[in-house]
Amino acid sequence: MTGERPVRQFAYRAAGMDGRVVRGQLSAEDLGTARLRLREQGLFPLSLREARNGAGAVPAGAGPWVTAFTRHLADLLESGLDLDRALGALGRMAPPRWQPLLLAVRAEVQSGAGLAGALSRFPRLFPPDYTGLVRAGEAAGNLEAVLRRLAAYREEEEEVRRFVRTALVYPAVVAAASVLSAGVMLGFVVPRFAALFRQFHRALPWPTRVVVGIGSALAGRWPVWLLVLGAAGLAGWIWVRSPGGRAALGRLAERLPGVGTIRHHLAVARLARSAAMLLGSGLTLSRALAVLTEAEASPGLRRVLAEAHERVESGRPLAATLAEQAFFPALAVEMVAVGEEAGNLETAFSRVAEVYGTEARERTRRLLALVEPALILGVAGLVALVVAAMLLPVLSLPALEF
Repeated sequence: MTGERPVRQFAYRAAGMDGRVVRGQLSAEDLGTARLRLREQGLFPLSLREARNGAGAVPAGAGPWVTAFTRHLADLLESGLDLDRALGALGRMAPPRWQPLLLAVRAEVQSGAGLAGALSRFPRLFPPDYTGLVRAGEAAGNLEAVLRRLAAYREEEEEVRRFVRTALVYPAVVAAASVLSAGVMLGFVVPRFAALFRQFHRALPWPTRVVVGIGSALAGRWPVWLLVLGAAGLAGWIWVRSPGGRAALGRLAERLPGVGTIRHHLAVARLARSAAMLLGSGLTLSRALAVLTEAEASPGLRRVLAEAHERVESGRPLAATLAEQAFFPALAVEMVAVGEEAGNLETAFSRVAEVYGTEARERTRRLLALVEPALILGVAGLVALVVAAMLLPVLSLPALEF
């Protein structure tokens, strides 16, 4: 790439030499160059258009695949293969949907671009912190070690995400079961009792009237309610995946008791782990802060990192800079100060990541230990209220006239 013209991302659907249709993305200066690159790869374009947001949507399972790609590439390079042959081997072993991407990366490398430059064409899969590390490894001549460290870092991050997702499974199942049980009781059980209550000539107790009214509304229009719930669920799913929805959900989570602290500790651990990895791969502190700032998705945290980067470049100690910002806890600042004085910031950041990652997991366990019984009690209380509302007229049956 000459750099004189802006590089754009194109999404394509193309037929291979074997007749199989593949989809993928590539980088090029214009549409004609993109077509030419596809033909050079033995692909015949069926559709070709500029991708949205530079790189389009990330396919499902992209995170684990990138981690596996990183580790396998490190293994192949350490076994003695050069980068071109290693990418070719990975391209042959990769699942079909990832082969076009690896072909594009290999073509970039063969044209003279470094691995970091080739991977940076796909920023949604290989973010700036990833390509920054790869670029540092290429410059220092220890690309294999950097890739192995990067793979270990990604595996640790994925383990944290798996822990959080697994911890939320049981509360989600209990919540779904409570909604389902309430719907069944109100929509099918309560209307049967309502038919019996119509024989009474006196007004029913107000709890019974409320429950019967809700049950009658559900039973009489359940297809409409199913459509409403389905539409609401779809709209909620789309909203949560949007940037505004994610931001609003994050602000809501910050206000929930206990959840905000867990999210804060996880963010501190993630940043510290990233900083340790960048410093351990040979980057200077200033360059590591620049990479972290560029890769950070949260606007608020990006401002914090940009300010820290600016002050460190002006000669201020990192620990003093972090102490002035409310994001970093006092314990983390003290640990960074000790590491800065000893000249071993990498170890200090690794220790911060370990401490706050462990703290976040322990707080999550304690929170779920409170949430799970509360959900069970909530379901039991809901069932008890419905049953009590249904039994009130029966218990006062002698006082009612038929």
